[in-house]
Amino acid sequence: MRYQKTGLVYADRTRATPGFTLFCPMHHRIACLLDIEGEIVHQWELPDWPANYARLLPNGNLLAAHRLKDNRLPFNGIGGRIRSEEHTSELQSRE
Repeated sequence: MRYQKTGLVYADRTRATPGFTLFCPMHHRIACLLDIEGEIVHQWELPDWPANYARLLPNGNLLAAHRLKDNRLPFNGIGGRIRSEEHTSELQSRE
C-alpha cells in the first residue's frame, strides 16, 4: 500500500512568491488561507459545497462559488451561487 503525502512537503523560500495561498478543496466545506510554511492562518467554514472559484477580496472577505444540491441544468451543468464570507466566517449572501 502506498501512502500519500499531505501538507507542505517542500518549500524553497528563495524561489517562492511572498504572500499567502488560498486553498478551497472541492470535497470539503472549508476554504483555507495558508502561509509560506503551509500553516493555516485563517479558515472559513462554508455553508455549501464549493464549486470551481474562490477569491480573497481586498477587505479580507472570501468570494466563493457554491454548488447547489440536486440542481442539474438541462445542458449538463450544475447550478450554484456566489457568496461572500466575512473574515469572521459570518455569512453575507446575495441570491
